[in-house]
Amino acid sequence: MRLKYNKGFSLIEVVIASGIAATAIVFILRGFTQSLMAVRISENITLASFLAQEEIFDIEQKVKNGAAMQNFSGQETSQGRSFKWDFSLLENDAGLKELDLAVSWLDSARGEQAVNFKSLLISK
Repeated sequence: MRLKYNKGFSLIEVVIASGIAATAIVFILRGFTQSLMAVRISENITLASFLAQEEIFDIEQKVKNGAAMQNFSGQETSQGRSFKWDFSLLENDAGLKELDLAVSWLDSARGEQAVNFKSLLISK
């Protein structure tokens, strides 16, 4: 009588294990690339917010000094990324100046993106 010892895996076990591993790797890599895209988007929004904060401060100082401003636009480069900004400044019924500021940039994956900011300024 002969005893048969299994010292390895059968071909079907290896094929199934390889398929499961390959599927898991695909999903892990997909999640990794999506998280990198989310990081890039949040970096752009953060940089746009910093730019908007600087522009709002500059506009506020000019309004306090009595400068006449209504509409203006510009372009800024930060950390190798190009941002465009436009603002309009209108006086409302309460005597406050309403500032609308839009910061936009071109994203290679999603096209042109923009963040809008609104603020109220007290006239001098």
